[in-house]
This record gives sequence, structure tokens and C-alpha cells, in this order.
Amino acid sequence: MEFVPFDPSASPDLAEISCVELTQCPYDSTPIEAEGLSGGSMLLTCPCCTAAWEWHGAWLHRVQEPNREAIRNAHAPQGTEIIP
Repeated sequence: MEFVPFDPSASPDLAEISCVELTQCPYDSTPIEAEGLSGGSMLLTCPCCTAAWEWHGAWLHRVQEPNREAIRNAHAPQGTEIIP
């Protein structure tokens, strides 16, 4: 994802985002799983850190925080588990 610096002289018409793809978890880079919900919403979940988002049209809302221990363990060297 690329971020463009804010330009106060920019037209509101330029603020439109035409496409966003959330294919990997922003916390641990695990591929996201998607489940269709009633009303056209989608539940996006990370099987590694259990973070979850509800997506409906242009609205994306996190509904579950990530498990920070799972993220640390996912990024630990192979054969090493971080124990709190």
C-alpha cells in the first residue's frame, strides 16, 4: 500500500480510493481468510494472530484485536518459542 503526503490544496475529487486489497494481515503478513456474512458484509480473519475485520462496501472496521503473543511467536526464529 502506498501513502501519498497530504496536500491541502488538493481537490476533494482526488481523495477517492478506487481499489484496496487486503490479502495479508497487516500485523504478521499471514494470508487473510474471508467469510461472507448476511447483508453483503465480509468477515476477514487472520488465522495466525486472530485479528478480525468486518468489511462492508467502503467501510472496514476491526472487530478483534490481534493476539500479540502469536505475532511474536510467528516472527521468532524456527525452533524457538517465546514464552511470556
